[in-house]
Amino acid sequence: MTAAVTCRTCGGEPREGARFCDACGAAIESAQPVAEYKQVTVLFVDVVRSMDIAAAEGPERSRRMAGVNPKYVFRNYLAQQAIDALEAGDALPLERLMRVLAQPFDEQPENEEFAARRPDWARSKPGCSALSCSS
Repeated sequence: MTAAVTCRTCGGEPREGARFCDACGAAIESAQPVAEYKQVTVLFVDVVRSMDIAAAEGPERSRRMAGVNPKYVFRNYLAQQAIDALEAGDALPLERLMRVLAQPFDEQPENEEFAARRPDWARSKPGCSALSCSS
């Protein structure tokens, strides 16, 4: 059973399925609610169990992970800094970056800044945040 629809402008009752009032010509709003669809992404993580596994394996797991995941990665903003320095006639930043990246798995306390996440200033600097595949 459908609810009776009335024109909000004149109060008339339009024909069934009509989009406009026969009496005054005003648009008729549907009595049925319009469905609203939202995309939802849900991620289920068993944090408690994964922490148990990590604790059971101890420091050996961390050592194995460090052996396959490099600490130093060639990032866009590092490349752009080296390019900017080269354009200004200074090759030292590129040479230093190349030395660090030659041993990406090794601890290099004197080069910790190369392991940092992208700095805020690089978010909007061309060449530092993302590169287009079409260029």
